[in-house]
Amino acid sequence: MTELRRHAAGVRGWPADRIARALQGPLELPQFDFRTEDRDCPECGATLRSCKSSTRILTTLAAGTFRARELLLRCPRCTSAPLASAQLAVLAPPGQRFGYDLIAWVGLQPTTTCASGARSAGTSPAAASDSRAVP
Repeated sequence: MTELRRHAAGVRGWPADRIARALQGPLELPQFDFRTEDRDCPECGATLRSCKSSTRILTTLAAGTFRARELLLRCPRCTSAPLASAQLAVLAPPGQRFGYDLIAWVGLQPTTTCASGARSAGTSPAAASDSRAVP
């Protein structure tokens, strides 16, 4: 382990105490539970019961990185599909690790400097690198 710490310090220039903190153990993330806002079945009115849960690590710009546990609820009488949380559906796409706000932020960032420089000059990145392109 100490060899790994020395290697990381040499590669990135991180201080030894920062590397030691990073390698101490598993990262403790806050956990938030997401369940449907309905307590009763919308079809028959029976009390919903827990049928399945799944946990994923989710990163958003607004809340940072956290553990999101989704609790699916199902009606014991009806054969309807399990009800999921609307709050979690607004935060992130199903099964994804990154929130919509982070995905949009990354999408709005400028591309690489080479490509953005070529676009600002009025040419495509492919034409800028092609020596046979006509001005």
